[in-house]
Amino acid sequence: MAPLAKGGLLMRQIHITNNEAPKLAGSGALTYQLWVRGDGSLYVQIVKNTESGTFSPWKFPVAKYASGRNSTGLLGQLLGLDADGKEQECRDNNDDAFLRAVLKYLLDDEVSV
Repeated sequence: MAPLAKGGLLMRQIHITNNEAPKLAGSGALTYQLWVRGDGSLYVQIVKNTESGTFSPWKFPVAKYASGRNSTGLLGQLLGLDADGKEQECRDNNDDAFLRAVLKYLLDDEVSV
């Protein structure tokens, strides 16, 4: 059974072939998964880091954070959905930069493949 999102809406993983984004600084890459909620909302979840740095396992709403992907400042308080679909505050210090890296790779024409 697929995990539930906030409000009990079913979430399904979108399978893509290239789901690795380079980090914004330093070496390494981030493996991510895309999820879609029953209402059509798109979420991104970081699942692996090839180099050092921890991250939260939550699913982040793309629409909420997409506009900040090119920012050099922080995105603000990050909120994501846990495995039960409950909104959680992300407290890992790498979440902001890692999420911006994935969104930049995923959404920017000159970066994405």
